[in-house]
Amino acid sequence: MNSEFQTRLFSETEEFFSSRGLNVLHEDIDGRDILVLEPHSSDTFDDCNISVNETDEQTAAVDMLFTLGAELDGELCDSIDELLLYLNKFLTIGSFGLEREGGYFYFGCSYLADTAAPTEHMMKVFLMTWQIAADTAVQGVGILQSLKGGEVQLSELLNDDTSIIQLD
Repeated sequence: MNSEFQTRLFSETEEFFSSRGLNVLHEDIDGRDILVLEPHSSDTFDDCNISVNETDEQTAAVDMLFTLGAELDGELCDSIDELLLYLNKFLTIGSFGLEREGGYFYFGCSYLADTAAPTEHMMKVFLMTWQIAADTAVQGVGILQSLKGGEVQLSELLNDDTSIIQLD
């Protein structure tokens, strides 16, 4: 699928983020065009995959998946698995998840977009949603790095203080 909406969204997004220093590339995953954003900083998420799924002629689901860590060892995955309840507790947009088999920790969110919206409106909604999601993903990375580096023990994180509150 390569709808007019997806073409507009990807083109505008690519221009916006590449002008701000992120690597932007397209990947074909199972026959679908995925836009991949890669920041240069190690203090942030590894990448963000953006995809579009048309639901009908007037609506499309825009999905964002932020990679926070990959190939994490079993012990770290066990810790993250215990933390998911606290990390997701107060989120209004998206959720953290863990794919244990590959040690893959991620944050994902989706929203429904009006495919007929003017480009300016389309980008405003996308960028507002992306910013909230990216800020949340970065907070998740911080918790992951603290655990990996031994700066904090799991027992210290298993409480509501670990919960991330968006739109604060």
